[in-house]
Amino acid sequence: MQHINYNGSAPALTDLIAGRVQLMFDVWHSAKPHVEAGELKLIAPIGAARLKDAPNVPTLAETFPGFDVSAMIAVVGPAGIPRPLVDKIAADIRAVVGSAEFAEKSGHLGLELVQMTPDELDGWIKKEIVRWREIAASANMQIE
Repeated sequence: MQHINYNGSAPALTDLIAGRVQLMFDVWHSAKPHVEAGELKLIAPIGAARLKDAPNVPTLAETFPGFDVSAMIAVVGPAGIPRPLVDKIAADIRAVVGSAEFAEKSGHLGLELVQMTPDELDGWIKKEIVRWREIAASANMQIE
């Protein structure tokens, strides 16, 4: 398998639909409309759990136990933002994301909403950095 670097999902999906590439790893909300339109086939979700929108499609973890890759959409800012401002922004975002209006407008995207506090997000990011550093080191990956 050869990695092809694309500048976003749109050009990669275009090439996949046109048959110029054979497969891609993408976030579900980006590929979902093309799967629903019959232009693409979902082979396997790569997170730990099956997709709510595609419960009959087994995950890679069901074939390769422990496999879990999740994409995260998060709000981040520059270091040094005063903590009271971080807490206010986080509370405002949680209020919007937890609202019925947001659920109604975003539900069709296939996103799984996981709300975290700033400290929980920071901890998740730090764990992911350690996890992927170890994976890269064990596979002897090098930056080219």
